[in-house]
Amino acid sequence: MLPAFTFSLTELAARSGVKRELVEKVITAFCLPDSDRNATFTGLQEFNATDAQPILHFGGGEYLLFQHYSLAEAIYEAPFFWMGADKAYAPQALAHRGRFTEELAYERLRDVFGAHVYKNVHLTRAKGDEIGEIDVLVVFGDRAIVLQTTSKRLTLEARKGNDRQIKDDFKKAIQHAYDQALVCSRAVMDGSCKLKDSDGNEIKLSMPLKQIFPVCIVADHYPALAFQARQFLRFEESEAIAAPLATDVFALDAMTEMLETPLLLLSYLDLRRIYGKKSPYTHELSLLSTHLKRNL
Repeated sequence: MLPAFTFSLTELAARSGVKRELVEKVITAFCLPDSDRNATFTGLQEFNATDAQPILHFGGGEYLLFQHYSLAEAIYEAPFFWMGADKAYAPQALAHRGRFTEELAYERLRDVFGAHVYKNVHLTRAKGDEIGEIDVLVVFGDRAIVLQTTSKRLTLEARKGNDRQIKDDFKKAIQHAYDQALVCSRAVMDGSCKLKDSDGNEIKLSMPLKQIFPVCIVADHYPALAFQARQFLRFEESEAIAAPLATDVFALDAMTEMLETPLLLLSYLDLRRIYGKKSPYTHELSLLSTHLKRNL
């Protein structure tokens, strides 16, 4: 069975139409060096070198890959650590991550709400004191979505299952984003501030708001986010300001694709506010699929 898992650079170059030299560079980046004996993998919770470099050099110009999913995961995860290892470029890379998350959320919500979406909205009081900044704001009739993004990732210690580190990572990522969303939501709801978009233009509400949906979006796939949000997130809920939705950019992408009109998406957020706490779910997509089956 072993030959079924092997491939050669020549085969890849022929199938992809990419020069063999470039194919070799890409494969080498995800190939475990012959001298690496995975010394860090001393327990199931420790870092496994084959997670980052799942391809093995089989010899004779051939390579071995037992599981395609491992390579797909490495392609997704490894570049972050490559860029972080470059100390001169790391700050710029992190800034790009944050900007990308904001831009993606803005574009997806704009596909649904059109011109009712604003980004980098600054909230100031009458004296000019700044209250905070909303990454993406949606105002549709008497409803609003206050969306805050975060590009912070789970640390390796948290991924190992370190409970204290998980709580600390969650606080720095989700809790901080929600706290900012709550402050901004209160200010928008009570009308005590001026809203200006990224170009400095004032945003005037056509009518008083009745309800605001705070949303926190993370930049990465975060499988345990729904569970951790139920366990760790400290939030406030009222008739005016709903309980927060905390999820990742991939779930937001799916939501805006499936719920492609303002009323459909706002209806989902409202039903989620009412029934979400009564429906045990492991990921936002599970809740979304249940909603689609029953309502569309």
